[in-house]
This record gives sequence, C-alpha cells and structure tokens, in this order.
Amino acid sequence: MSPHTPAPPMTRIHPLSVAPGTPRRRRWALALSCGVLLLLWATTSRSEGPVEPEESFQGRTLSQWSALLQHPNPRQRADALTNLAELGSRTLPLLTWALRDDDHTVRIATLRAIGRLGAAAQPATIPLIELLAVEEVRSVRIVAITCLGLIGPGARDALGPLQAAREGADITVRLAAETAIQKIGGETR
Repeated sequence: MSPHTPAPPMTRIHPLSVAPGTPRRRRWALALSCGVLLLLWATTSRSEGPVEPEESFQGRTLSQWSALLQHPNPRQRADALTNLAELGSRTLPLLTWALRDDDHTVRIATLRAIGRLGAAAQPATIPLIELLAVEEVRSVRIVAITCLGLIGPGARDALGPLQAAREGADITVRLAAETAIQKIGGETR
C-alpha cells in the first residue's frame, strides 16, 4: 500500500455485542465475565505497590467463586453464591447481578447471601424491590421480603412494596411483610 492510498474503512464491533440468537444465560455469562474483569482491573490499576494476593474462602478466590456463577448446574451456582457472601459486602454487585438468574433456587440462594450481609446490603434495596415487583415464585417472594427486613432501616425505600405485600392474599407473604416492616422500622398494624 503506497503512502498516499487511503486505508480501507474498518467496521467497528462493540466489544459487548452478542449475536442475536445467543441464549440468555450465555449473554449474562458474558456480561458477568466483563464485569469481573473490569472489577479486577479497577482494583489492580489503583495500587502503586506490589499486588496483594486475592483473599480466598474455602480454597477459592473471589474470581474463582464468581466464575462458578456461569456453571450450567444451578446447584453449583447456588453454592458459589452462598460462599460469595462469606467474602463480605464487596461481593454485593455480583450477588445483585445473580438475582436475575433463571433458576428460582439460585435466586433464593442469592437472597439468603444478601440477607447475611445485613445492613451492608443496603445498596441492594432497589434491585430487591424490583425483584419483588415481578417475582411469581412464592418462596422467592418470601425470602426477598425477609432479606429486606434483614437490611433493616436502610431498606426504608421498600416500605411501600412491603405494605402492599402485607395486604395480599397469601398469609405467609403477609406475615413475612409484617415482620420485615417491623425490622425496617415502619408503621405496623
């Protein structure tokens, strides 16, 4: 190519674009992988000294546990979520992401993990409210309500949806909502 010949135009492909027929789980796996890479890059790019080894729990690092969230077996994903909570509130973005899993047992494991974080899970209040609004599985709704109660006063934004759940037909959902409202510090009956 001579120095005066213009280069052929290049087509740009967005790095996160996915082919239209790609299954939903693969798209989420790709998004999670990109998020983990971004998280790792952000934490290592700020350090000026030597990179400290990543904290581990039960012989696996945060990266290894988060990689298990892509496993095809829901039980493996649920176990990973349970263990992620043991690494503390810095795992909250991964836990919040996992609320979108297709399998209800994985969503329940995610909610229990978020609940174990207690008040530190306050940033997850809005995603929990959104889950509560669309969730059809009764057991997931009950655990989501319980999780909001475990967050405590930091989940005050959830009082409206919890009061609506308290007026529902299902007695167990009503009782869970009443308990959560008490823990958050809202007005009870």
